[in-house]
Amino acid sequence: MVDADVLVAGAGPVGMIVALELVRHGVPADRILLVDKAEGPPQIAKASSLWPRTMELLSSHERVLERLLEESNHVDQWTMVSREGGSPACEELFKLPVGGTVPDCRYQHMYTLPQFRIEAILRDELGQLGVNVHWGTALEKLREVRDGVIVELSGEAGVVKARDVVVKARYVVGADGAHSTVRHLLGLNFPGVSMPNRWFFIAHGRLEGQDLLPPDQLYVSMHRHGIGMLIPFKDGTWEILFDLSRERAMEMLGNSKRDPTLEEFNAVLQDRVCDSARVEDVQWLSTFLIHSRQVVRYSTGRVFLAGDACHIHSPVGGQGMNYGCHDAFNLGWKLAYVLLGRASAPLLDSYHTERHRAGSVLVHYTETQTAGLMRASRARERSETFSQCLNATLRRAGAMGVFEILSKNWLVPFLSETNVEYRKSALSHEHWELEPLSLSVTRMLHRRQVALSRFFRRRLVAGDRMPDVALADHPEGERTGDFVSGGFTAFFFEARVGWKDSMRWHGGQDVDLNAVAWELAVLTHGLVRCVVVGREEVEAQERFGVHGQCLVLVRPDGYVGMRSQPVCLAAITQYLSHRVGLLEVAHTLPEDWRYSEGGSHEATQLTLSRANNLLALTSILLACNLAYQAYLHYH
Repeated sequence: MVDADVLVAGAGPVGMIVALELVRHGVPADRILLVDKAEGPPQIAKASSLWPRTMELLSSHERVLERLLEESNHVDQWTMVSREGGSPACEELFKLPVGGTVPDCRYQHMYTLPQFRIEAILRDELGQLGVNVHWGTALEKLREVRDGVIVELSGEAGVVKARDVVVKARYVVGADGAHSTVRHLLGLNFPGVSMPNRWFFIAHGRLEGQDLLPPDQLYVSMHRHGIGMLIPFKDGTWEILFDLSRERAMEMLGNSKRDPTLEEFNAVLQDRVCDSARVEDVQWLSTFLIHSRQVVRYSTGRVFLAGDACHIHSPVGGQGMNYGCHDAFNLGWKLAYVLLGRASAPLLDSYHTERHRAGSVLVHYTETQTAGLMRASRARERSETFSQCLNATLRRAGAMGVFEILSKNWLVPFLSETNVEYRKSALSHEHWELEPLSLSVTRMLHRRQVALSRFFRRRLVAGDRMPDVALADHPEGERTGDFVSGGFTAFFFEARVGWKDSMRWHGGQDVDLNAVAWELAVLTHGLVRCVVVGREEVEAQERFGVHGQCLVLVRPDGYVGMRSQPVCLAAITQYLSHRVGLLEVAHTLPEDWRYSEGGSHEATQLTLSRANNLLALTSILLACNLAYQAYLHYH
């Protein structure tokens, strides 16, 4: 029997990223078994787009990111085109900018690269780290036991020379695609809908015979016979897909479900784009149907699902592979923390709650978008007059800038995936305190302002993606994202300049944040990296929604786990130990520990302000009591 910490079934982008994340967080490479039933790496384009949030997550693997940026085509806009009324070529309707407006992110494009090249880059990185893919190895059976999962593999597993291999793994990750064997063996339902009335033709090759489509844009064809997408790659090839009605597809394919020939595909291309357009040197040619489904649970006991094994949907928007990668990043750090004894096993429960909700939103949005496009296609097919009127309306709206507004405020946040949030997760927590009630009018007004800032001021919320903002006081051009790598990161924000400076109060505290940061690093044994953000960092304070002193605790995957306003060390350590489940978090320092900076100082006690208030109140009461006793004595 072969022993492993994690067995990953499926060596696509999702499975490989799970393995990469495990190694990055400290799991030994020789304790990870990565298997795939295919005989070797596939050489087809398939999913071909990477969005800014995915690139942001991949930045933790520098070599991977550099190669992706170098080899990918950087697309900044989608151009909507249509060919109607016997025109010799398609005409532009409007443009949708998808680059340059991504909020608080250093990656501002859509990055297109064939999936087999993405996989090759990830596979090379895994090889350098000591993790190899065992091809031709199928997962046949699995059974969970008390301390692991017993898995039966068939084929050459690589770790032993045998046809059938039994593996005992502490955890299993099923990243084995839409027809997931792991999901099937778990007996999990995969509910959803199919769209049998629309077929898709897809091809990858060189686009020749036309010079109307510069390769720096993605093109969406809106034709009365259906929609299409033309995706350019840096090597001069294109991935092109068109949808057709079932009747038209069956008529073309002779009532069979075979893949189209190159001549049949070029006929559709010439009908939709240009009379002289054609695909040559074709590398892949296929047909597929759309399914929109999501599994009921992303995990069962010690077995987890990720990627297409969890969710499948329309290719509209190019989100599928990206969301699968996000599944992998979300699961990777949690699994590593539990395997290495840094956190307790209940941390893994948050994987399902966080990613199932995100996947549900994705499936719903893409299903809605696809249904709308399909309805428009059917209406165009029934009436050429409607098609021409719709094109005229779209041109007019584009000229008025309507689509630029829609793109900036809705489309770009969705496509870039920067609007994905985990606000309802058990790992998202906000700690707020208000200073005690006071009869002082000034204090009462300040207390009300603090309370209102919690609800009405634009700010970052626990569960949101952390903004990647440049820090002015760092001469090397560092950004907040540069500090998030490998573990939790605590950003301690000083209050804004002018924020009640004369009163120096917020929640009854005004603390030395350098001392608090030092204390937190000690209490967590270095698992939390602490960064103090000064009062002059106006842009960072604005993006994080900071007014008074506060802490923003960022998870290893770049999402805000906790916001504490004011900074409360007890609340932070309680969050890490109780909500996250970190096992080595202390709550108090030894009495002989001291914090020093330019001299010897006792470690800052965060309750100092309240202690002073209590002392002052006690003194007042004592003085009143003495005065009353004196009054009684003399009267």
